[in-house]
Amino acid sequence: MKVNAKHFYKDRDEDVDVINIKLPVDKVKEIIKEGIAHPCYHMNKKYWVSIILDEVSLDEISPLILLSYIES
Repeated sequence: MKVNAKHFYKDRDEDVDVINIKLPVDKVKEIIKEGIAHPCYHMNKKYWVSIILDEVSLDEISPLILLSYIES
């Protein structure tokens, strides 16, 4: 979906493509710390993350989507 980057960065005012993924709590903390994802601004931040698609590769996102599907 398209979201304004202001939800993630105070100094960016542009629309970005984002995917929201539900993950186990320990994985959420890990990928936020690594800078791959951001806390999901409009959903439960304990389980959900937002990933800006132009900031990560498909190789990084694909396993997270699979994990989300398996864990749900």
